[in-house]
Amino acid sequence: MNFANIKYLPYVITAIFLLIVGIFVYEKKFYRFVKDYWFYSRSKTSLISTFFYILFMSLLIVALLDLRGPEQKIKGMVPEQKTIILIDTSASMLAEDIRPNRFKKAIFLARHFIKSSVGSKVSICLFSDKLVKIVPFTNDIDLLDARLGGLENVNVGNGGSNLTLAIQESLRYFVPSEKEMDSGGNLLVITDSEETYQGIDVEVGPLVSVALVGVGTAAGAPIPLRDKSGSFQKYKEFNGEQVITKLDENKIKQIGNKIKNFKFWILNSYTLPTHEIIDFFHNRSDIKFSEGDVTVRPVYSEYIIVSAIAFLILSVLFKYFKTFVKVGVVFAFIQGSYANVSAQEKIYLEKYKDGSIVKDQKLKLAELLLRHEDTKSAILLYSENLDISKLSDDELLSYANYTTALLKEKKYDEAITKLSYLQSNLPETKNGKLVKEIVRKNILFALNEKDKEKDKNKGDKKEENQKEKEEGKKDNKKEQDKGENKDEDKKDKDDGKGEDKKDSKNQNEKPDKPENKSASSGGQGSNNSQDREYMKRKIPTILKQIMQDDRKLQEQLIDKTTTRNQVDKQRDW
Repeated sequence: MNFANIKYLPYVITAIFLLIVGIFVYEKKFYRFVKDYWFYSRSKTSLISTFFYILFMSLLIVALLDLRGPEQKIKGMVPEQKTIILIDTSASMLAEDIRPNRFKKAIFLARHFIKSSVGSKVSICLFSDKLVKIVPFTNDIDLLDARLGGLENVNVGNGGSNLTLAIQESLRYFVPSEKEMDSGGNLLVITDSEETYQGIDVEVGPLVSVALVGVGTAAGAPIPLRDKSGSFQKYKEFNGEQVITKLDENKIKQIGNKIKNFKFWILNSYTLPTHEIIDFFHNRSDIKFSEGDVTVRPVYSEYIIVSAIAFLILSVLFKYFKTFVKVGVVFAFIQGSYANVSAQEKIYLEKYKDGSIVKDQKLKLAELLLRHEDTKSAILLYSENLDISKLSDDELLSYANYTTALLKEKKYDEAITKLSYLQSNLPETKNGKLVKEIVRKNILFALNEKDKEKDKNKGDKKEENQKEKEEGKKDNKKEQDKGENKDEDKKDKDDGKGEDKKDSKNQNEKPDKPENKSASSGGQGSNNSQDREYMKRKIPTILKQIMQDDRKLQEQLIDKTTTRNQVDKQRDW
């Protein structure tokens, strides 16, 4: 049993030390202030609470080290899959538009994929202008991870990127042996998709799934050149110009169009689509599973976290010990009184059903019902057992409760009548003086609520009257609009008749100066036709001139003696 992140132990110890010092300095100042101004000394329970809180925070920090048990091999169903990881090592993978650079990000993704692909057989290949296998098919995760970890400091960047050749050659490793019946597998290609050779020409069978991860950005970046010590020298140039390498998503899509089982992802500085890639490989319907050994390390950090939470609970309990005790006593008292009331209510109800209940018990039952907001039942019991003209001194409080129930049911007039009679006939006894104050408050409450109802009714009536007035105004406007429309229609008819008359008169009459009108209109028509003919002759010549100028500019920018194939042969990134 050891910590997986033991290398961070010095930082953890430093963090715990700073935490303890910070808590003691803060609490020392706080409790000195309390003693100076409020004259209270710190209690022992407060000290114990702080001790448990420090333990809680310390264990929580220690849990970040990830406590693991020894490695164990367990039997499990593992997928019978073969996966080849193709990693681009061309010079363009040194671009730093992805942090730390494209190649190191590709290595990080490959290592994460291998650790998540338990049980699968994985092979690792590197490619630039040729393909190199560095690890054959194996399910030894430690071996694969060690070889990938050693590649981070390898000097890459020699040669261009022949993506098509790499994919075609890697497919040969899926050829079945005598023991294997099929030639299926998975191909994980990590590249910046900058094909610098003959172009995209890939043929992949239906039994092979290809996941292509594009590393880079569409904006691109220059390619830094460094010496063996890692010192920067300059940026790569081609034909006297600085090379900017860009991720070409269109080429990735072109590859996908020729492959049946294909999916691609774009990798940037903050994404890691490992689990999506694994799910894509596992979604094959013909995948086989077999029983095999899986190496695991049990996680024991959960025990540290559970212990930390327990210390936090103890810290809170000791800090608010007196408060918890008081709340517990009050809660127990409420629960006990409620249970007692419920038991009494059941007894009285049973007696009420049997008919053996007496008058005092009926009044007690009415009081219990009133407490449980069953005011209608309480009013019924009070009205049957109380006579205002024959009230005893003990029944005065019950009658006051009776009026309270009426107020809750919003029977204000009836309540005010009973309260007024009761107020004028109260005896000068202890209960009489107590009920007198209750009666006075209830009368004020009833009058206030009654006034509110009256104001509300008045407001409702005003709103209704206002709505009726508005509707009446709308109706009047509609009638006025109808009348105006009728008048307008009449006017239109009259105007139409008048215009017809005028047109007939104008037709009979002859124009005064027909020569001037015909001359002016003829002049405008001749000018327009001349302009059109001029534009028809002029526009083609202008377009030809523009095209000639554009052709000259293109000839200056493009070297006609160099073909694309020749350019590709000279490109080495």
